[in-house]
Amino acid sequence: TNRASSTGAITLAGVISGGGPDHPLIVDAAANNGTGGVSLTRANTYSGATRVVSGKLALAAGGTISSSAAVHLAAGAVLDVTAKTSFTITAAQPLVIGINPTGTGVSGRLVAAGLNIAQADVRFEKDALLDDPTYVIANYSSRTGTAFAAATPPVGYAIDYAHSGGTAIALVRVAVGFRSWADDRGLVGVRFDSDSDGDGLSDGIEYAIGSDPRVFNALPAPVPSGAGFNYRFAKNAAADPQIGYQIEISTDLAEWTRVAPTSEDATAISHTLSPMGGHRFIRLKVVHNLSE
Repeated sequence: TNRASSTGAITLAGVISGGGPDHPLIVDAAANNGTGGVSLTRANTYSGATRVVSGKLALAAGGTISSSAAVHLAAGAVLDVTAKTSFTITAAQPLVIGINPTGTGVSGRLVAAGLNIAQADVRFEKDALLDDPTYVIANYSSRTGTAFAAATPPVGYAIDYAHSGGTAIALVRVAVGFRSWADDRGLVGVRFDSDSDGDGLSDGIEYAIGSDPRVFNALPAPVPSGAGFNYRFAKNAAADPQIGYQIEISTDLAEWTRVAPTSEDATAISHTLSPMGGHRFIRLKVVHNLSE
């Protein structure tokens, strides 16, 4: 195993050699947060995998890793090839992108000047179920090829090859439908009105607001707004044409009236209840156009 660890920027000017799956090049530069890292300047001949587990691996103009069996970029790690006029991802050297959805979410990323993806074999490894709207996996100045030759995006995501005005490749969330969403969470055969975790929220509601149908969840608490309270619900399935979101209010929990939301966009719907005396109740109604 060849291991390059760094708390700052270092340059390896020699040729790295060695072979076999037991001799990968591992780059670990966590302390520099991807701003420094390891730079390779020579035509390296090792045939093991290249694994960037943290920080950045940069290839100088004369630096190559073409003999490496595969390139693995852990979540948050970067492969910087901008010193080269063009960089080609080949079928013989799969690019494996790690993704971690924790918090705002992060993925491995390739940064290039010219990027050729026509023969690319790209694979994805996720630490958990993905929930962010976008994961940028590559940045480029120019691109050859319209799509990866081989790539299967995670469930619920598509690959946008012209993201950020045609300068990036990204995984973007798309509508998958309730059935695919449930199957991806191991809930095979459940219905929209099922309650797999027994928390009082149907699986359909959990799909609509983006909560986990396998653990107990409570609806979001109201937030003070002026003299009243604002109720806000996430629209996790807004891109699904079979799903609609409505706000309803009641004074007796028997008769409900639909009202216009105080605010609504592609990510959330909310309504503010102002004090008017007496009891008033509010609920989110999710309209599902197909019976499952």
